[in-house]
Amino acid sequence: MEASSLRQTTGRGLLGKGGIAALVLGLLLALTTTGVAPQAATAAGYTAIDAKYQAVGGSAVLGAPRGPEVRDSRGGAYRDYARGTIYWSNSTGTHVNSGAIRGEYAAKGWQLGPLGYPTTDEVRSANGGVYQSFQGGTIYWSPAAGAHANAGAIRAAFAQRGWELGYLGYPTTGEYNYAGGRAQNFQNGYITWTPRGGTAVVVNERVIPGGFCSPSQVWMKGVASNGRWYTCGSKGRDASGHYHWNS
Repeated sequence: MEASSLRQTTGRGLLGKGGIAALVLGLLLALTTTGVAPQAATAAGYTAIDAKYQAVGGSAVLGAPRGPEVRDSRGGAYRDYARGTIYWSNSTGTHVNSGAIRGEYAAKGWQLGPLGYPTTDEVRSANGGVYQSFQGGTIYWSPAAGAHANAGAIRAAFAQRGWELGYLGYPTTGEYNYAGGRAQNFQNGYITWTPRGGTAVVVNERVIPGGFCSPSQVWMKGVASNGRWYTCGSKGRDASGHYHWNS
């Protein structure tokens, strides 16, 4: 491209220091979700993490930096700020992690733990909570339930039930040991997983095999003498507030 094509219409010549900085920042904003390494900055010194910091509001949102960018042992990078952290990796791009979700992420070992790097920023849910996705799962937060990670086979069963917008609602605990497997509690039930039995959903103390019904249905009508008669139906409540099941 000829130099004349980069001239401003004011006749002031090339973009100048301020214009070059703005151009560099604009280009990096477009690259914050791509595989451009933070250290492959430019002569102006900007990195993808710097660009993300500016894009989300800079110090007004995240506060001042607490140190330089740090390369981690998995090949990514991060930078801590007064009110959060920005992570970058080649496969996930650049994402902000903050607040109560950041606290749960810390408890799981940050990016070096089973969750890996963030793959999204925080997302506001339609029912007032927030979630953030990671390579190895999701962390959910709501005012009533707090922040809890959701992963693996239990996460797959949760997805089949409509995630946090389904009848189970938000996670209220992390996973815990259960009958030789794992379980996790939700606002309206819990999900279990065992090596032998796979996943099962328990709603109002009634067991429903994982994957049995569609997310638009609720999961039990009655119990036969063997305790294992399951059917799909819609949920209702009678005048006294008790649940009943309509096939």
